[in-house]
Amino acid sequence: MGTRTKIQRLFNQKQQAEKEIKKLQDCCSHKESHLRFIYPNPLSQLTSLRWVCDECQVVLRIPTEKERKEWLKK
Repeated sequence: MGTRTKIQRLFNQKQQAEKEIKKLQDCCSHKESHLRFIYPNPLSQLTSLRWVCDECQVVLRIPTEKERKEWLKK
């Protein structure tokens, strides 16, 4: 199997996995979430504080200033 074929197969698997993750995240009720640092841009080393669902790991929203301050006190 050539490199080109192998890469194409891996890209197809990645695309299928991303579709399945999206479906699961769309069906999730997001009952519990916590503040976490995430990488909004995978090509960057900068992180951002966001509310993330504990179950499906989807980013829900940006915390308010009050929420950030309370989280930093912990």
